[in-house]
Amino acid sequence: WLGVLVHEREALALAQEIRAAHTGNAAAIYGWLGNGFRGKGDIRRAREMHEQSKALFEELGERAEVAMACENLGNCYQRTGDFARAREMHEQHRAIAEELGDRAGLSRACSGLGNCYGQTGDYPRAREMHGQHRAISQELGDRVGVATACSNLGNCYYSTGDYGRAREMHEQAMATFEELGDREQVSKAYGNLGVCYYRT
Repeated sequence: WLGVLVHEREALALAQEIRAAHTGNAAAIYGWLGNGFRGKGDIRRAREMHEQSKALFEELGERAEVAMACENLGNCYQRTGDFARAREMHEQHRAIAEELGDRAGLSRACSGLGNCYGQTGDYPRAREMHGQHRAISQELGDRVGVATACSNLGNCYYSTGDYGRAREMHEQAMATFEELGDREQVSKAYGNLGVCYYRT
């Protein structure tokens, strides 16, 4: 992403220049720059770029691309603690994914919504969303998605004092991440299990 941002000035100039004749290409440039800024932690600038990208794709009626911009904006708002706006973006992403029959996109939207609800203390809704993320990931054969959803469900159960169910979810996550060879996520699962055992 730093490589993308090295060309920020030229990319912005090109996007402005081609905006009328090649709106889709301009929108894509804004999206790439948004990802670049988010990758280096400049969330304010990332939001600006993704907003531009979303507006242009809406002009074109490119629903799949609008959904991607909504997902990116939801993640940006989440990073800055604006969970109401994040939920709004993830809901828009979810609606478009359902309209297009995009099961993978729907899965990611449910995950984003689950995280928003969890971070604002609405654990029943968070569990519902993470449960949907898990079910769709299983249907798609997405093992990383299933393990991530289990981990998030474990955190929800932990937050409401159901340490048995929390342990069960974190154990499932750990087993899958071990099979996938993801050492970082295995380490996190051990930490989550540790606090569950401590509580009991």
